[in-house]
Amino acid sequence: MGDHVAVDVGELVASRVGEAAGLVSGAKEETEALIGMVECRICQEEDLRKNLESPCACNGSLKYAHRECVQRWCNEKGDTICEICHELYKPGYTAPTQVHHDETTIEISGGDWTISGNRLDLHDPRILAMAAAQHRLLEDDYDEYTATNNNAAAFCRSIFLILMALLLLRHTLTITNSDDEDDASAIFSVSD
Repeated sequence: MGDHVAVDVGELVASRVGEAAGLVSGAKEETEALIGMVECRICQEEDLRKNLESPCACNGSLKYAHRECVQRWCNEKGDTICEICHELYKPGYTAPTQVHHDETTIEISGGDWTISGNRLDLHDPRILAMAAAQHRLLEDDYDEYTATNNNAAAFCRSIFLILMALLLLRHTLTITNSDDEDDASAIFSVSD
C-alpha cells in the first residue's frame, strides 16, 4: 500500500484570484458573517452570533435571542422563567411584580360558602356586549346545525320508506304466489 497525500488548493486558488482583484479580506469577512448569522427566537431577525446571547438552557434554533427581546418578553409575561426549558433566565433579567385587582376567591369551609372580591356589575356595557356577541355566535351556529340536520333527517326518512316499500313488496309476492318452486323470493331465503 502506498501513502496518500491530500493537498487543499482551494485557498491558494482563492488567494491568487483575490490578490488579482484585491478582494481577499472582503471575501473572508463575508463568509465569516454568513457563518456567524443566527436567528433571534423572539423577533426572528437574523443577526451576528456576537450580538445575541443564550439566555437559558435551550439548544438548537431556540438558543439565541437579543437581550432586549428577552427583557421585553419577561416584562409582558411577568416572570423570568423560560416557557420552553422551564429554567430561570440568566441573571440580569427582571420582571415586574403583578398586581391582581380583580381576584375573586371562594372560601369553602364548614359548609358556608363565601365569595370575596369585586362584585360583578351585570349592567356593565362591556359585559353586555360580550354576552350579546356570544348569543349571536351561538345562534348562528345553531341555525346552521338545524339546517343541515333537517336535510339529513329527510334523507334518512326517505331511505327508510324505500326499504319498507321493498320489504312490503317482497311479502306480497310470497303471499300471492303459493308455489314453492317458482317463488320469486327464494333468492333471499335460506333453505335447510
